[in-house]
Amino acid sequence: MLTKQTLRFDLFHTNPVEAKLITEIKTLKKMKQWTQYVRDGLRLIIDLHAGNTIVLYEMFPHLQTPPPPSSQHILDEMARMLEQLADEITLPSTQQIKTIQVEKFTEPVFDKEDDDMILSVIVDAGAGKRASQNFLKSMMALN
Repeated sequence: MLTKQTLRFDLFHTNPVEAKLITEIKTLKKMKQWTQYVRDGLRLIIDLHAGNTIVLYEMFPHLQTPPPPSSQHILDEMARMLEQLADEITLPSTQQIKTIQVEKFTEPVFDKEDDDMILSVIVDAGAGKRASQNFLKSMMALN
């Protein structure tokens, strides 16, 4: 003979989290899935509290995929690529560089009034793109 035990608990409509649970429970009962959700939820919580993830991966197998690479891994990969790129670029020899003679200039003098200046910053959303293109053109010109 099968024995069955019924458990009861209260949810309060005044608590927003519990009110949402009440709505979800009604939906699950209509779909006749409420009992299975309670059983699965209890199994999952007990397993996680014990420090295990067996039930978690059983219920959600897609979580077993490896996590994305860490930011440090990405930085290391970028540094390696930059080193490789630097090895491929040939810089001009010092004999080809011409020096330019310029007159000495005096350092600017600032008045006390200049201390009260307000710096105005204007955000240019396209500046980054132009800077990247300028950098790449400069690198290509080194060849």
